[in-house]
Amino acid sequence: FIVFQTDGNTMSMGIDRGDSNKFKISDNATLGSNDRLSIDTSGNSTFNGNVTLTSALPLLYLTNTTSGTGKNWRLSSATNGKFFISQEGVVDALTIDHTSGNATFAGDVVIGKNDSTATRQLTIGEGRTGNGFSFIDLVGDATYTDYGLRMLRGNGGANALSILEHRGTGNFEIKTAEAAPIVFETTGIERMRIADDLITFPTVTELRGDISGNKFAIGNMGSSTSQMMVS
Repeated sequence: FIVFQTDGNTMSMGIDRGDSNKFKISDNATLGSNDRLSIDTSGNSTFNGNVTLTSALPLLYLTNTTSGTGKNWRLSSATNGKFFISQEGVVDALTIDHTSGNATFAGDVVIGKNDSTATRQLTIGEGRTGNGFSFIDLVGDATYTDYGLRMLRGNGGANALSILEHRGTGNFEIKTAEAAPIVFETTGIERMRIADDLITFPTVTELRGDISGNKFAIGNMGSSTSQMMVS
C-alpha cells in the first residue's frame, strides 16, 4: 500500500490482505484503521462518512442489472433546488420542494403493505404551535380541479369546525356494503341508528322539526307517555 503524509495528517491507500483483499483508502498510516472507502472483490463499495456530489445538476444513478428488470433510478437536484427520484430519468416518482418541504408523488402511496398487527397512521399537522387548516382533497374530474370531495378541519382552535364537503350534483352517499348499521353519536352517546328499514333514536326524548310550515314532534319513545304529533 501507499502512505501519504503531511504535517497535519496521514492517509494510506492499497489492498488490505488481512480483510479479504479489499481495496481501501484509510485515514491512517495503516489500512484497516479509520477506513474511509472500502471496495471488495465483488465491486461493493462502503463509505465511512458523508458523500457529496457537487455540480450544477448533481446526479446519482442506481442501476439494477438483474436480468429482465432493466430499471435505472436516478436521484437528482435540479437548478430550481427541487429534489427528484426518477425512474429511467423520465418519470419523477417523487419530487420534494426545497423551500416548502412539499412532496409530490407521481403514483399510488401505500402505507403498511403486508402488515400483520402493526399500527399505521397518516397524520396531518402534527406538532402544531398555532391554529391552521388541515384537509384532504380528492379530485376525480376536470371541472372541480381543486377538489371534488374535501375533508377539512378548521383553524378555529380546539373547538374548530370539521367539514366533509361534496361538490357537484351527483349523489353524496353514505353506505355500508354489508348488513352493518349506521350509528350517529354525540358526546360518546348513541343518538340515532339506521339498521335495515328501521331508524331508532335510543336516547332521544323529543324530536322536533318544521317542514314547509308543517310541524312534527316525537315524545319519549322509551316511556309510557310515548307520543307522536303532526300538525
